[in-house]
Amino acid sequence: MVRFLVAYDGSDEAKLALKRAVEDALLKKAEMTILEVIEVGPGRYKMYGDPIHEAKKEAKKALKALEKLKEQLDVPELNIEVKVRIGHPVEEILKEAEESSVDTIY
Repeated sequence: MVRFLVAYDGSDEAKLALKRAVEDALLKKAEMTILEVIEVGPGRYKMYGDPIHEAKKEAKKALKALEKLKEQLDVPELNIEVKVRIGHPVEEILKEAEESSVDTIY
């Protein structure tokens, strides 16, 4: 089975990549994961206290948003999974790609 990973952050570029991934997945009958990474960097969430706690709260919101996005895509013929990870975006995207045996990253 072909597997695609879409790194999604809500930007215009990510929306275009998602659109392309859906089109390609339909053609190749691929499974797809949409992944958002919540970054916890130096100084982020500093004013809120515990950065990990705040990142986890943000991750819950992001997961709900991705579930809604999945519904809006309305492609029942595709197996689409949504995930949120916390950490450095590049590292987390590569970890997910490796763990999920992804063929293509968008």
